[in-house]
Formats: sequence, C-alpha cells, structure tokens
Amino acid sequence: MHSPTSRHWASETPRPSKICLAACLTFAALLQGCAATSPVCQPASSDLPLPPVQSTSPPAQPYSKTWQLQVDDWRSTVQRSRDKLKATQLMQD
Repeated sequence: MHSPTSRHWASETPRPSKICLAACLTFAALLQGCAATSPVCQPASSDLPLPPVQSTSPPAQPYSKTWQLQVDDWRSTVQRSRDKLKATQLMQD
C-alpha cells in the first residue's frame, strides 16, 4: 500500500519537454554535420627512431658481484675491529 506522499512524488516526475528533445536532436545533427566536413587526420608514422648508442661499457663484473665483494670486505673490517676491541684490556683505577 502506497502512502499519499509517495503517490504525490510519482506524479511529479519531470518529463523532458518537446523543446528540450528538439534541441538535443538538433545538436546531435549539427555534430554529425561538423564531423563530415572536418579534415582527415594523417596516420602517425610507423617508423621508429634508432635506439641510442651505448656510450659507456658494461662493468667488468656484474654489479651484484661487486656489491657482494664490498660487503664481504666491510664485514671482515668490522670483525677485525671487534676482535681488537675485545682484546683491549680495560683501564683500572
């Protein structure tokens, strides 16, 4: 069962007027006419430019190998420093 207010809202649903419909149709027809007289775009060139020349040579060793050697050197330096600190005798008063 519908309440009186719901029936009231249903009867006031706006409907497009004939003038609005005519304006929309005219606008659509004008757009079609403009599209028919517009210039045709030229297709983009399918030729790709040449890739750039590589100016630097690749490293003698891969970066990951070089990095691993640097990390190993750093670890051994840290370990030597720890060993020296542990061997140092504490000052006594």
